Amino acid sequence: MNKLIINFLLSLKNSALYSKPILYFTFKLEYLNYLNLLYNEGFILFFLFKIKTKKLVIALNLENQYNLKFLKFLSTPSKKRSLRLENLYKLYAKISLVVLSTSKGLITSYTCKNLKVGGQALFIC
Repeated sequence: MNKLIINFLLSLKNSALYSKPILYFTFKLEYLNYLNLLYNEGFILFFLFKIKTKKLVIALNLENQYNLKFLKFLSTPSKKRSLRLENLYKLYAKISLVVLSTSKGLITSYTCKNLKVGGQALFIC
C-alpha cells in the first residue's frame, strides 16, 4: 500500500469523523479497487467519475455499523503485516472488518475465510 492510497483512505476517514458525506478527488486509477471494495461493503453509497473535469465524487455512508471513523492501518509501506488463514479464524469478525491484499485481489477477512487464503493485512474498520 503506497502513500497515495494511505492519503486517500485518511481523507475518507477525516470526512467520516467530521460527518462530511460528499468528497471530491482527482481521479487516480489506483483508487478503483479500494472504491469497489468499500462500495460492496457498504461504506460508500456511490461514487462517480466526471470525465470532463477528471474529478471523482464519493458519497459516504455515515450510518453503517462499520464506520470509516474507526479506520486503522495495519500495514504501512515500511512495515508489512501478513495474516495466515489460521490467524484469520482467530479474528472475531463481528467487531470489525479487516481488509487484506491477497492473490485474489483486495478482499475482506470474511471472504478470505471462505476462499481459504491469507494475505497482507492493510487496514481495519
